Amino acid sequence: MKNSSKLSVFFLIFFGLLAFLETEAAVFSAKDSISGSVSFITSENVYLKFETTKQLVPLDTIYAGSVENLVPCLILIQKSSVSVIAKNIGNCNLKVGDKVWYFFEPEALAAAKESPAADVKTVPALIPVATEPSSKVKDKSELNGMISLNNYSVIDQQDFNSRSIARLSLTADKINGSKFSFRTYSRYLQNSAQNESVQSNTNKFFLYEFAVDYDFDSTLSLTVGRFINPKMMSVGAIDGLKLQKSWRSVFAGAIVGSRPDPYSYSLNTNLIQYGAYAGLYHTKGHSSFTNLGFINQTNSGLTDRRYLYLQHQSSLGSKVNLFGSSELDLYSKDSLGNSQNETRLTNLFFSINYRPIRNLTLMASYDVRKNLILYESFSEELDRLLRDDPYRTGLRFRANYRLTKTVFAGFAISQRLQSDSKNEFSNQSLFLNFSRIPWIGGRINTSVSTNKNSYMLYNSASIRYSREFLENKLSLTPFFRILNYEYIDKELDQVLQTYTGIDLNYDFSRKLSLRALYDYSIRSNSGFHRFNVNITQRF
Repeated sequence: MKNSSKLSVFFLIFFGLLAFLETEAAVFSAKDSISGSVSFITSENVYLKFETTKQLVPLDTIYAGSVENLVPCLILIQKSSVSVIAKNIGNCNLKVGDKVWYFFEPEALAAAKESPAADVKTVPALIPVATEPSSKVKDKSELNGMISLNNYSVIDQQDFNSRSIARLSLTADKINGSKFSFRTYSRYLQNSAQNESVQSNTNKFFLYEFAVDYDFDSTLSLTVGRFINPKMMSVGAIDGLKLQKSWRSVFAGAIVGSRPDPYSYSLNTNLIQYGAYAGLYHTKGHSSFTNLGFINQTNSGLTDRRYLYLQHQSSLGSKVNLFGSSELDLYSKDSLGNSQNETRLTNLFFSINYRPIRNLTLMASYDVRKNLILYESFSEELDRLLRDDPYRTGLRFRANYRLTKTVFAGFAISQRLQSDSKNEFSNQSLFLNFSRIPWIGGRINTSVSTNKNSYMLYNSASIRYSREFLENKLSLTPFFRILNYEYIDKELDQVLQTYTGIDLNYDFSRKLSLRALYDYSIRSNSGFHRFNVNITQRF
């Protein structure tokens, strides 16, 4: 317990120092911006759409969030005329249809930099990376949204499994020029499974956001409904009210409501929670901030969890992006159910994204976690939870390097450790990508990786070729992947599995697109067919 308190105090002091440095040395760049949206998400990449990608530079940072609160989220890996392949950095939880931003130097400033004799007075006035929107923009009614239908099916000789997902995302800002805004995000899931003897179907509906915002003025706002507060990311969805006030460089807010039911994700008024937070902005555009908050969560009127959290995000100059968060539990019980005045470090996460030179981007992250204990929700399991409560530590490092204008390389290392030596995992991977292939055009992506846990070692290698047709409306990507499984300390044969398939994307218009994927895999002389279909309509 004492060590966890020391870690949390150190973390608080460390990010307080970062906040001071950021406030004192905030750097603003003369940059223009171009906006795009998330079109598709996989386990490895995030696909984006822009009206044009002419100004985008590979390995640059792409931001997400509201204009008043932009966060570095992605690294640009490859681009075509309107499409971008990017990889996640930090802890951004992006969804299909979310808006993203890219910042670039205006031509006048770029020319001034190239000319040593340029008169500084001719350079446009410096503006922050993320500026407050003007009153004209704020008063303008704007509707953005997305509807997508997805189906994922796997067929073999005996079984058929299908998963269908429908998503709706909608944001209406300043409805009819009023002070009201609305946003919602929901998902409908249907699972179907069939074999020779059993057939099953399950249906689930998840409402992640359904909130109305009212802006009393540019500094005071009220939110009602189900929402996720960017200043309280660790809390998750909240059913209730949020009131937030901002000043020139300080903000404060409070929430009251309940937590969604952990099983059905429906409204559960037995899970009341309330809290408050305050923080400091480090830039005029409010893209960098540090905030400290307090949350008390209950179950049927009794304290379930009570904790402090600290969150920090900032950019030191134009080359370093930082994100950190920590949670310190203030409420605990012993195995007999008696309350104790002991603190417990539940979560500590820190990530840094550093670009020392134009062609090189480095990312590292470190996290420490313990079991999340809700003393009332899991009162019957307290003995086991308190007994089996190891620290889990995660380390990640990634480097991306642009060898030439058309060749990109990189590697990634991740390690998960646990104080009881269980559930440990390691991964090492390399990639080499080629764009604008001579004579045939298109792009080639290659990667190899090795993964190991306590009972299995498996290696994989893949190659993908992508090319656009029909004025970039149609994209075709054939691919091949091979995996080799080897069981540790067990007398079992190695397993070899191969995947061969093609990925297709067709844009009927700027807002309507179709994506289809098919692959055939072979494992232990058994074949599997996989079909993925996605239709997305934006508006």
